Amino acid sequence: DGLLTVGPDSAGAVPGPACYGRGGVQPTLSDANLVLGRLPDELVGGGMALDEGAARASIEPVARTLGVSIEQAAMSIARIVTSNMVRAIRLVSIERGHDPREFALMPFGGAGGLHAFEVAREMGIGQMLVPLAPGILCAEGLVVSDLKEDFVATCRTPVSGDLSVVRRGLEHLATEADAWFEREGILKDSRHISLVADMRYIGQNYELGVAVPGDGLPELPAQDKLHQMFFEEHRRAYGHFDPDAPVEVINLRLGAVGRLQRFEVAVQKGKTAGTQMGSRTIWFDEAGGVESLVWHRDALAPGTVVPGPAVIEQFDATTLVPPGATATIDVTGNMLIGLS
Repeated sequence: DGLLTVGPDSAGAVPGPACYGRGGVQPTLSDANLVLGRLPDELVGGGMALDEGAARASIEPVARTLGVSIEQAAMSIARIVTSNMVRAIRLVSIERGHDPREFALMPFGGAGGLHAFEVAREMGIGQMLVPLAPGILCAEGLVVSDLKEDFVATCRTPVSGDLSVVRRGLEHLATEADAWFEREGILKDSRHISLVADMRYIGQNYELGVAVPGDGLPELPAQDKLHQMFFEEHRRAYGHFDPDAPVEVINLRLGAVGRLQRFEVAVQKGKTAGTQMGSRTIWFDEAGGVESLVWHRDALAPGTVVPGPAVIEQFDATTLVPPGATATIDVTGNMLIGLS
């Protein structure tokens, strides 16, 4: 149809992007990032060389079809990927009543930092937080996360009616949660329970999750309190509510959490202020390439400020600091990037 698309197919690890030199010939996002100067010519601490010539050759047919340069075609690929990510973030923020401008964006994964500044600017987000080891953040989260199990009971009942069915549902959930805690060997003082009631106006085809406050096992609030909680949540999510419309409870969702021992976050010590490793030309937007300083993150001590344009490289990730932005390393090694 003449339109440039990216995905949903992936080159995978084998043969992988053309720049891997393993037989891949189709253009990929990795090839585009290499052509744009966003990726270095080697990854994983020098253990994997990247072939820019192969990357350019894979993108050349796209550029020829579009009638643009190879760099401009690569920039178009990156822009499409950014648009896809922005749409996904809108689904879980704006369309759920959250203003993304009130949040910081945290990119992770090896390539998250390559596109985060574009996503942040599209969303109106002014600050990014890049963790110390973004490439292994998911694995780190698996190690330090609490145990969690969710239990659900369907108990469709008008709030103004007899709530005994709802109360019995809550008792059943509590019994299931206690049994789960015992199976997992969670000590009593490490147990935490949260309760959410899925509620809606009668006749609606979607529900709102309304958190029920309380320590330990929350009790089901009285009818007038349930009405009030739903109205407040509806107003927060959609900006309005109808106090005269009948409301019903659809589900109770109980979250059981077993608190595990927390690791102490280490303060970064023994590093120098850091020195830049050279420079290379990087395309941050369609305006063209910009000469940008290259820094190695492991050498950046807390308090170090890196002005853009720059690229900060580490074993497991690459992060771009666009022109006009500033990256600052905090005491635990996180990188805070303020966008203009």
